[in-house]
Amino acid sequence: MKILIIEDDQNKLRQIKECLNEYFSTISIAEKYSYNTGLNALINSDYDLLILDMSMPTFDITPFETGGRPRIFGGKEILRQMKRKKINTPAIILTQFEKFGEKGKSISLKEVCKELECTYQNNYKGCVYYNAAQNNWRVELIKAIEKFSGRGEE
Repeated sequence: MKILIIEDDQNKLRQIKECLNEYFSTISIAEKYSYNTGLNALINSDYDLLILDMSMPTFDITPFETGGRPRIFGGKEILRQMKRKKINTPAIILTQFEKFGEKGKSISLKEVCKELECTYQNNYKGCVYYNAAQNNWRVELIKAIEKFSGRGEE
């Protein structure tokens, strides 16, 4: 299974990779850290699965780059571009936020997931709430993968 993870938090990324490597015997994981590099990877390569953070920087953060404009709904924007460009990779949102806000308005993770399910049903395969202090997100992530793939251990 070839998996792309778009995630800017290095600790969270490490834990996701550990979870996937424990569960799947043969996987290939590509990592991208921002909206631009993630979208470019999706356009230029084929993946069996996308694990997608919701909030991310526009560009990779480096010693010389601040990341550009923060994208509170970067994951949703990537799903929008995938639909527009007819990229059919299944995507699971894995986020550590329960609420998302922009200019005084906030929306719950549950509301965001409902919207994604209605709007991007060809790609969106579920949403998992990540909490570094707990491990239940691991079980939920594997369940979400199994649900859309119809398979367990590869």
